[in-house]
Amino acid sequence: MKRSLFAIFFVIGFLLAAPTDALDLTPRPATTSFNGLRVKRYFFEDAGKQMAFRIDNKMTVKGSNDSAEFKFDDLKSAAMQISRSPKNSETAFEEKGLESYRADARALVPGNATDVQLDQENPGAIAINGWTSYQFIFTYKLSGFDYRRSVTFLNYSKTEQLIMDVSAPAAEFDVVFIRGYQVLNSLSEFRGESAGPT
Repeated sequence: MKRSLFAIFFVIGFLLAAPTDALDLTPRPATTSFNGLRVKRYFFEDAGKQMAFRIDNKMTVKGSNDSAEFKFDDLKSAAMQISRSPKNSETAFEEKGLESYRADARALVPGNATDVQLDQENPGAIAINGWTSYQFIFTYKLSGFDYRRSVTFLNYSKTEQLIMDVSAPAAEFDVVFIRGYQVLNSLSEFRGESAGPT
């Protein structure tokens, strides 16, 4: 009985001690004005700030606190997800830590994929907003088709790390990655704009 009570209080204490200022990856719609026109955008909540981003008119986004999922209306087999990493930004992109990062990245490849190969490792693959990052690119076959998948670990802040996971048929991958990169590249705090429901 005492052990059960201790376990309960330990969990409660852990939850109370957990940071409440983490980036919330629930995408929320907003409207802004640009040259007199109303423009639809989205934003994430981040410790009282609203971090806005854009998607193109052939993309959709949905998600929850821990992840945002992006779909491409014109490329049905492609997808992108931005999610909270199980690690934090203090886990260095150095050889000792990279073994663990490789395993985490490999785990995102579908379990039914065949001929899985780690094709590339790219340090600093996403060099925007002062972020540090490390990327793994896999090739594999899925239902007989060639696929590529990039898994990029991104240090969003001093304590928070995100994962950008992009997958597509091999022939479409470069285009899909560029469109996904543009979403991240557009991420910035609303300044002097009106953010809120459309």
